[in-house]
Amino acid sequence: MRRFFDAGPVGRLSPMVRQFTSRLTDKDVRQRRRAVRKLFELDDPAALPSFIPLLNDDDEWFRARAADAVRRWVGSSNLSEVESLSISEREEVRRLAAEVALRADGSSALLEKLSHDVEHTVRLEAWRSILLADPLNQSIILTALTDPNNAIRRIAVQAVGRSEGDRAETLGLALKDSHRRVVEAALDQLSLSSSPLPDELFEQVAAFADIEKKSPLKVVALRLILPIDWVNAEFSRLAATIDDPSTDEFRALIDFLQDVDWSDNKVVVNALKSSEAPNLLPRLLRGRKESWAQNLAHEILVDEEIAPLMRLRLLEDAHGRECSSDLLDAANSLASSDHELLAQAASSLLVDVEVRTS
Repeated sequence: MRRFFDAGPVGRLSPMVRQFTSRLTDKDVRQRRRAVRKLFELDDPAALPSFIPLLNDDDEWFRARAADAVRRWVGSSNLSEVESLSISEREEVRRLAAEVALRADGSSALLEKLSHDVEHTVRLEAWRSILLADPLNQSIILTALTDPNNAIRRIAVQAVGRSEGDRAETLGLALKDSHRRVVEAALDQLSLSSSPLPDELFEQVAAFADIEKKSPLKVVALRLILPIDWVNAEFSRLAATIDDPSTDEFRALIDFLQDVDWSDNKVVVNALKSSEAPNLLPRLLRGRKESWAQNLAHEILVDEEIAPLMRLRLLEDAHGRECSSDLLDAANSLASSDHELLAQAASSLLVDVEVRTS
């Protein structure tokens, strides 16, 4: 990891550094470029002040190299250099000041000023630095949440996990935000927390879990709400999700149902049987050797009202696995089914079992 050194006074320049810094203003652009390269090779932080004027050079190459020098050499004693950057007319220079300010002692006031810059890119970089404070006070996050730029509000929410104080108040405010990415960040913070969902946020999160359209917000909210619903024996939201899940909701359902005992829950079982996602129930039964799982698989295979694709998936998943006698009886019956794919899958399973047991 690079260490950031303090740039010493110009009077302490080594002879080589003094030689090449003097050429940074040479009229010959080739000499200037060579001087820049040599100074980077020498890697002496004392050269930093000589690079500051180049941030306003007409040549983009020199501006980029000057920015590299600032990033490389700004240290704890360089507050004056950072302050000079912060008042530049160039947006990218003020943004650079916000980026490196934390390395300079006493830069908190400067960062606070930059957090009110007219350009949102400068404010964003300033807030990135401000939100690195440890410990982080909730009042700082609440201030960032008032910024008109959604990217700033989003990084403020992402910092909640490192903050002190009442996080529920802050996240509740973020959940009301007008921008989807800010709300999503708030839901992510709640999902990452090891603490239970605060009671005062339940209704807000549940509202996102109940939105009709399929969206990332809905999925994250469902992951938070379904465990609470389960404890409260409220299964209507779970059943509605099972009915026609999106791809992401499918994964959330698998993760949730694998962690709870749903085998005797008639609401859940019936919802799984009639789901528009025929792979869901077979996925949950895959590899399960318990008698209830074998019995449920048999029940589905012999029920002609169950979607053929779900029954087909169960037969395919049974390959290479231990099968109950009832399940094999069902496969025998389906081997003569009028449904070609079911008949083929059943016959294939019977051959597989015969080969494995012979």
